[in-house]
Amino acid sequence: MQGFVRRKIPVWVRRLVTTAPALIVIAIGLDPTRTLVISQVVLSFGLPFAIVPLLMFTAKQITYGPAYKPVDHHGAHDLDHHHCNSA
Repeated sequence: MQGFVRRKIPVWVRRLVTTAPALIVIAIGLDPTRTLVISQVVLSFGLPFAIVPLLMFTAKQITYGPAYKPVDHHGAHDLDHHHCNSA
């Protein structure tokens, strides 16, 4: 994603941001398993807000430039015509 937003985030900042929540949970004495389950439930509510824009972004021809290949919606129906005969 870094290339699309044209920002460089230093490695130490990424590691700090991803490690800090776990260290805080341990430091204040919360049950790690319960905290993990609660965090996953909360994160699941945000999935549509991440997936829908991602699908919209990746569906645009301008994102891929010349490498863009539209989906062939009729290809699934043609699968029965490509049988391999093993005689």
